[in-house]
Amino acid sequence: MKFQRSAPRVLIFSIVVVIIGMAVLSNRLFSGLTSAVEQDQFELIRGLWSYNLTAAQNRALERAEIIATLPAVRAAFAARDREGLLAQCAEMFQRQKERYGVDRAQFYFPPAVSFLRLHAPEQHGDHQDQFRPMVVAVNRDLFSRKESAIAGTGPAIFGVTPVADATGQHIGSFELGMSFGPLLHALKAAYRLEMALFVEEQPLRQLMFAEGLDPDVLTEQNRRGKYTKVQSTNWALMKELVSEGDLSGPAEA
Repeated sequence: MKFQRSAPRVLIFSIVVVIIGMAVLSNRLFSGLTSAVEQDQFELIRGLWSYNLTAAQNRALERAEIIATLPAVRAAFAARDREGLLAQCAEMFQRQKERYGVDRAQFYFPPAVSFLRLHAPEQHGDHQDQFRPMVVAVNRDLFSRKESAIAGTGPAIFGVTPVADATGQHIGSFELGMSFGPLLHALKAAYRLEMALFVEEQPLRQLMFAEGLDPDVLTEQNRRGKYTKVQSTNWALMKELVSEGDLSGPAEA
């Protein structure tokens, strides 16, 4: 499928462009230093981002696996009891959302048919196999996966795990997604760096129909060439620092 083939490229941009945005600001902060020292700073920032992104992916998957193994959750999912499953998970999801930046969670039947969105319970029954290849892979291979991806509500950090019934029979999968916002703000608090997350605009537009990406994201003021800003710790500052050339040049090299 077309999106499955393009997905790795989409993921590369959704991560690399964040680093470039950080590097642009770092370049301003350390402009008086030699190029060698600047390069060391850039590599340090890349390392910090990579380490913290991996940690966030691990947290997303750990939380998904905990929820997916709860006996009451497995029983309601196996019985196709949507209301019962929502009753089991709604309060838990709300607490995760308020405390840890979890902003989406979804149960799927194979290959990727939405059974219950905890973040939008009224939406269900749609087939997402064409644009959620990770969910398809989990339901096919029965192995948990974690990654950063672009979903219908925008880019997020995902953990997806298979779900089995009480007899061990595979019945579907559970996905938990965490917004990039808390991660960016945590890094800002720890290292005093302003950051912005840019992704290619075309994949965002292609996926808007799925769950309804906030249309305010796709505005001219957020656009830098073919990229658009999705989240930022200080957009008033970053929009003055980041140009189209800062993104399209280094990020594609």
